[in-house]
Amino acid sequence: MPDVTPWTAAVQVEDWAGEVRVNLVRGAAIAAFYGQHLLNYFVFKDALEPSYHLAATAVTFAWLAATVALHIGLNARWRPSWLSYAVVAVDLLLATLLLMASDGPKSALLVLLPLVVASTAVRLNLNLVRVSTLLAAVAYGAVLVHAYEYRPDWVVPRRQQLIFTLALGCAGLIAGQAVRRAKRLAHDFHDRVVFLAAPPAPAEEVRS
Repeated sequence: MPDVTPWTAAVQVEDWAGEVRVNLVRGAAIAAFYGQHLLNYFVFKDALEPSYHLAATAVTFAWLAATVALHIGLNARWRPSWLSYAVVAVDLLLATLLLMASDGPKSALLVLLPLVVASTAVRLNLNLVRVSTLLAAVAYGAVLVHAYEYRPDWVVPRRQQLIFTLALGCAGLIAGQAVRRAKRLAHDFHDRVVFLAAPPAPAEEVRS
């Protein structure tokens, strides 16, 4: 029999559910972000280049296709151990492509990177938090390199680069602490249930 701790038992139940919740939030977030883009482009007539509109639309539809495919797989209870890592990698790849098509390190869409890191806390996987934080930093580095090589007007001061990199690290630390707190809560809850379920001690043992 495998060694099942209170934490592993809780993760076995919540792992799939956490990925489902993150996927639903992902779909809603994509719709919201793309909706505001359409408003800016067609209604408010912001000075957005047609090439950026096409790139944003392509990335959005690719992201939605990945979200729908993941939803179908999760509904079929398809949940390999590497799935969350692949999903985080795809999220960060598409976010990076979107940033390279917009204002790069000057873009307000940089918030997507720490959001991906924050989403890992719901999966209750500390290793996933670490990997996502590292990949988010690599993605930000790729955005910076792209700006230096192809769009120097997008380059931001190094102080701003350092601050955002530190923010990514802090997002990872907070997500990691959330997972650790959940782990401690699972063990504490298990210990309290065991204590309450234990039969009372005989009167002779109490007097002695």
